[in-house]
Amino acid sequence: MLKRIVTTLAFALVGALLVPSTALAAKKPTGLTYTTTAIITSTEPFTELPATVANLHYAQDQFGAICAVYDVTVHGSFQYWTGAYFTTMTQQSVPQRSETCFSPELTRAILAEALDCAAGTFRLERFTNSASVTFVGSDGSTLFDTVGLLQPVLTATTDAQRAAICDLAASLNRLSDKKLLSELNKLLALFSAT
Repeated sequence: MLKRIVTTLAFALVGALLVPSTALAAKKPTGLTYTTTAIITSTEPFTELPATVANLHYAQDQFGAICAVYDVTVHGSFQYWTGAYFTTMTQQSVPQRSETCFSPELTRAILAEALDCAAGTFRLERFTNSASVTFVGSDGSTLFDTVGLLQPVLTATTDAQRAAICDLAASLNRLSDKKLLSELNKLLALFSAT
């Protein structure tokens, strides 16, 4: 009998511990995914390759900064001069996480310029303009590089998208940091759905 009670309590405790983690997992933002061009600046002339930015969302780091967080995949390969010979470089591993962080105050200042209610646009250039990427050569060498990324301009095609852009632009300085993150992620989710 005592064994049955202890077992029941153990299952209840495990269930109670799993509920909060399940609730947190449900709150994970839906990230925006788009294709773009990666500019490899370590080659002369610069090399352009197709790239995918995936799961773009906003989060706050342990220092309180607001970060645009995203995964980057650079497709294809390029020839890199080592100083003695050319080697073929490809991204390893795929994808790679990147983030761009600003203080909450600077984030609001950037957003004030990036959100255009009249045009119904959200320019992402300050948040997703580059990424640190590791490439591996056919000779086994490693190249740690910062690649430039052409940034999209999100243009509202629905009333909900336009309203979200206008509402966020109008309320930037009234929102708490946590609410700002929530509203940014809701805006990205609206564009992810189309």
